[in-house]
Amino acid sequence: QFSISTRPAPAAARTGNIFVANQSGTASLVDLETGAVEHFQIGPDPHNAAVSPDGRWGVTVTFGPMTHAADTHILNGNKLIVVDLAKKQIARTIDTGEYRGLHDRAFRRGHPNRVLVTAQTSRRVIEVDITTGAIIGAMDTRSERSHMLAVARDGNTVFTTNEDPGSISRMDVPTHSFVASFPASPQVEGIAVTADGKELWVGETREGLVTVRNATTG
Repeated sequence: QFSISTRPAPAAARTGNIFVANQSGTASLVDLETGAVEHFQIGPDPHNAAVSPDGRWGVTVTFGPMTHAADTHILNGNKLIVVDLAKKQIARTIDTGEYRGLHDRAFRRGHPNRVLVTAQTSRRVIEVDITTGAIIGAMDTRSERSHMLAVARDGNTVFTTNEDPGSISRMDVPTHSFVASFPASPQVEGIAVTADGKELWVGETREGLVTVRNATTG
């Protein structure tokens, strides 16, 4: 026999903040304790947000605006926005110049002020110092529509999913060089790398699958 308690579980303490990118053109900072929300004007079509390991900075990027040419749609966003989470204000806007269609982003482990960002239109992953605004380097993915990224735990290897024609690229961050490409299905999107760096977990959107791949051989 067994019994089930009907007493409600104690409420978990809620502290800290959530930093959110809104594709409508803003970003939001939510205070979990009070429920208060701060909004920031970002620019066209912000996609994805990240918080620095020390909790000091929030970053997001502009994916658009979009240019329509024939049957193609070109994303031109080239702004990386850095928000001071303590002061609740935009600290700086970094123009990435020729690197456009900024989409996914992640802080590089071991380098707390550096962010890796996919520049989808330019077929690159760029490494940016958010304190100086300098672009440290750019890695050629050798594929179109490099959309999402995953960074190995040591911060030295980055992978991208390339939606068209469907592939995965592996790059070496210290040398900013291309290493390998692995075939995947068209519209491949989500990607994560396991803590030991041995496996990639990949969302194959068109197929409705999550595939688990060897991170070295694909």
